[in-house]
Amino acid sequence: MPQERRDDFRTWSNTLLSAAEPELRSAAAQAMAQFLAELVAGRTAEPGDDMLSAIVAASEDGDRLSHVEVWSWSR
Repeated sequence: MPQERRDDFRTWSNTLLSAAEPELRSAAAQAMAQFLAELVAGRTAEPGDDMLSAIVAASEDGDRLSHVEVWSWSR
């Protein structure tokens, strides 16, 4: 998780777990999903020394997780 995005992620998480209006929870879910999709794509293109990069790069018998599977796991 990039340091500069931790506050955003915390806000989205708190909103999703709150009793906020459905529209606010939906917007938080969409923002989080977009962020995670971009993060997975970024780690695929340029792996780092972090858990998400390791998950993206992991394979067994040449079989790797799809971006959707990685994204679903990281939620």
